[in-house]
Amino acid sequence: MGKVSFRAHARIKDIVGKDLINNDNIAIIELIKNAKDAGSNKVYVIFNNSEDVEKGKIIIQDFGKGMSEDDIKYKWMNIAYSEKRDSNGKYAGDKGVGRFSCDRLGKKLDLFSITGSENIGRKLSIDWTKFEIDDIDEEVSKIKVDYSNCSKIEIINLYDGEKPKMGTTLVISNLRASWNTSSLSRLKKELEKFVLDPKDSSYKGDFHVQLIINNPYKNEEEKNEYINLSGRIENKIFDKLNLRTTSINSTISTNGKIITTTLHHDGSDVFTLVEKNSYSKLAGVQIQLYYLNQASKVFFKLNSGYRSVDFGSVFMFRNGFRVFPYGEPDNDWLKLDKRKAQGQRRFIGTRELVGKIIIDDKKNVFSPVSAREGLVDNDAFKQLTHTSSKRDTSYFFKIFRKLEKFVVDGLDWFNLSDMNEGDIESLGQENLLFDNKDAQILDILSSVVTTFTNKNDILDLKLNESYIFSLAQKERKTFEKMKDELLGLLPEDVEACDFLKNINSNNLKKVLTAQSKQVQSLKKENKALKTEVAVKDKELEKNKKELKATDEENMFLRASTSRDTKCLEHLMHKVANDVLTINEDINYFRNKLKKDNLSKNDTEDFVNKIQKHLQYVAKIAEFAINRNYRIAAGSRKIDIIKYINDYLHNVEANKLYGNIILNIDIQKKISKFINIKPLELSIMIDNIINNSKKADASKVSVVIKKKGQNIFIELNDNGKGISTDTLIDRVFEKGYTTTDGSGLGLYYLKDFVEKQLKGKVSANTTESGFNIRMVLSCN
Repeated sequence: MGKVSFRAHARIKDIVGKDLINNDNIAIIELIKNAKDAGSNKVYVIFNNSEDVEKGKIIIQDFGKGMSEDDIKYKWMNIAYSEKRDSNGKYAGDKGVGRFSCDRLGKKLDLFSITGSENIGRKLSIDWTKFEIDDIDEEVSKIKVDYSNCSKIEIINLYDGEKPKMGTTLVISNLRASWNTSSLSRLKKELEKFVLDPKDSSYKGDFHVQLIINNPYKNEEEKNEYINLSGRIENKIFDKLNLRTTSINSTISTNGKIITTTLHHDGSDVFTLVEKNSYSKLAGVQIQLYYLNQASKVFFKLNSGYRSVDFGSVFMFRNGFRVFPYGEPDNDWLKLDKRKAQGQRRFIGTRELVGKIIIDDKKNVFSPVSAREGLVDNDAFKQLTHTSSKRDTSYFFKIFRKLEKFVVDGLDWFNLSDMNEGDIESLGQENLLFDNKDAQILDILSSVVTTFTNKNDILDLKLNESYIFSLAQKERKTFEKMKDELLGLLPEDVEACDFLKNINSNNLKKVLTAQSKQVQSLKKENKALKTEVAVKDKELEKNKKELKATDEENMFLRASTSRDTKCLEHLMHKVANDVLTINEDINYFRNKLKKDNLSKNDTEDFVNKIQKHLQYVAKIAEFAINRNYRIAAGSRKIDIIKYINDYLHNVEANKLYGNIILNIDIQKKISKFINIKPLELSIMIDNIINNSKKADASKVSVVIKKKGQNIFIELNDNGKGISTDTLIDRVFEKGYTTTDGSGLGLYYLKDFVEKQLKGKVSANTTESGFNIRMVLSCN
């Protein structure tokens, strides 16, 4: 019987290269991992002219130990060989195929490397397309690549910034894909979620990635995009996340003997549990999980820049790098959503959970799959993530179920379902409330501790004494029940036992009696203070009356005598934009005029646009003269009733409507807060009163009243009104006019009331003149 051996065809390069690593971002990350494993504390990822696949280059530079001639020939060029497997060290990768990420990214590779012990450098040049042949006799070992020595200074000069003593540079050219702003932005987001915080205990030392974009730009906007994309990659996972929410943090010690778990709620630790570790394959593993309700999701977005649903759920990190695709949006790798489908109100899904599993894999018990996506489903992975039965579960589900038990059975969250994001945001994270059911928390606390924890495995339990004590004062019966349960399952020497034994009904009664006496004392002090406050209130009311006239007159004059430069610049920028728009409209009109391509409608639209922009400019100028830059600057939430009142009194005092006499009758204690541009509201008021002036009115009365759930704003003048043969409904049509005006004032008024104020407007001719009525709903 004869013997045969395997032959490796040249196409094996594709199998372990561009076909295996089927994501460009993962290819970049694999090369970053290799740099870290080489001992580098930083990596430069450089894109030169990367939108052009023929001329573009991707350059990966590190400051690691570099490669000698033997390293390149017998290790780097040895497919699937990895010295990391034979090492006791902790590495980001160990399959020996990460180097073929270069093939995924480009058709050609130039590798430059220098070590600290040699005076020369090494250069390797590979044309990957030479391996892309289908001849049956073409074995991978028959295709030669160029290798040579080069000067050390030549390689050092490849680095634009810090010059290395040793390191490796990969120059990838003839790119297989174009890298524009969109693809580079996606890469940056992936990198932000890929490298764990360097200060995390899962590995030692600093390590960071620098993204450098040297692409030509077409305009200033693209230039700024490339500038924003360039720079040090900042970790966006949890480093800025400080949610006032319910969370759990658990760690298995590096020697694998104990598990320490802390439950956190409403700004405080509730308990810390120390127990024996029964997971024989797990050591140095950490789990952090955060429960997100609606409000927490809003603050999550503010802190991280992501919507939680787009950010992902539970990520996994091994030796400092994220394991893809665990945690990706819609990646239910832990089957939490499948489980939640069985009970919407009983279980937590991926949309209510963010977190991370951190593996400090010194012994390499977790093994990445060859495709660089996920880990092999071995015993260690099963102990970490699988659920076998109710009594035998994985480490993740042990910790997750403790959090879920506390949230589902112990809490009633403050209902924010009727609040929009803006209202929740304005509430402020520090004011996020929990409508806690204290009895429920006490009632389920012992069961949270013992969820998937055997009482014989408990080594210690530390309770937040002040938190538990505050609950105990309010819910004494439930506390006594919890106390009995915990004392029944805890060993005698556990820290919590002393606390629980020392708290009894007598202790609580003493505290409550002391608090009662303190309350009585405070009531007496409060009575004395009320008398003092009443006197102060009278003085204050007097001062208010004296200041009222000045306050109303100066609503638009509150800027200091020295000009507010920034606001004035903003205002002038607005004027400049309007002037620019006018010029553009004029140029467009001229071009059509030259081509003799103008209709009557074109001419009317042009005149209307110019008139509208000029009106804005005039109003801005009026505000600027009064130094009211801030009010003219943009949108803000204001009480429009107070604004109308103050505005009308101001313009009347300054005779801005000429000889028109204003009669202002606004019912007290009416308010309506709307987010609008005050400038536009002023223009609408002006348009109505200017129409009255054109109708020869000498008086305009403004009446604002509240009836039921509506606010009525009416303006009546004593002008000549509209002739009886005019269809009153047409006065709001664009271009329709009964005077010599443009026919836009009332058209814009209707548009403003309906879209900005969310109300209705109508017009009527009366015996004494003309009437405008606006109806708005109350706040």
